[in-house]
Amino acid sequence: MPREARVVAVGLPHHITQRGNARQDVFITDSLRRAYLRLLSQYSITHRLRVLGYCLMTNHVHIVAIPETDSSMANTFRHAHGRFSQYWNTEQKRSGHLWQNRYYSCAVEEAAVGRVIAYVEKNPVRAGMVKYAEDFEWSSARAHLGHVTDGPTQPRNLDDEWWQVRWTAPEWKETLLNLSDQEHESRAIREATYTGRPLGSQAFVADLGEKLGRELGTRPGGRPKRDLDRAANQLALWAIR
Repeated sequence: MPREARVVAVGLPHHITQRGNARQDVFITDSLRRAYLRLLSQYSITHRLRVLGYCLMTNHVHIVAIPETDSSMANTFRHAHGRFSQYWNTEQKRSGHLWQNRYYSCAVEEAAVGRVIAYVEKNPVRAGMVKYAEDFEWSSARAHLGHVTDGPTQPRNLDDEWWQVRWTAPEWKETLLNLSDQEHESRAIREATYTGRPLGSQAFVADLGEKLGRELGTRPGGRPKRDLDRAANQLALWAIR
């Protein structure tokens, strides 16, 4: 069966993730992490993908970004992940596939994007790797909290301009400290990302489907969508100010 075409909504935030092949560890040395961020910077600038947030976990990566063209995401990750695979195999003296399948992604309603970035930056906290999000060096949390602005642990094009008109560093710190992880909301983010269904209110999904000329509801045979729609609506109504 052919793959369903990916939903790309130019100008809207997207949550993007990709795992190592067979869930193998990917980011296992600092030199590999730095190399990945260099490549992400290089190709996202070239292909006009605005990076809003990210987190490098041990065996997968999360990115929140805005594509400025229909091909921004595809070209960025084709080149960045392809080059990184070569670098990884050379450093580790290995061969074969590094990444599991193609990357997963979903468009995110503007009102929900703060929750999604918080979900991404709190991954190391949920995994028990650190106590606070800013303690983890390899995510956008430190930059968003004003600790660093550039360097080997940050993509050069982390979009400060987009960020600063929405949240100050103290506001974001309060958000990360006080935001409780609701499993139904986390599940809504995961489900949307792995199915490709846009994340947001029913009105947002319907409007985007009309603009793209596609049916963007839950696919036949998928999970019952009532609970997921309820969680997605809550995400869209929950706007960090």
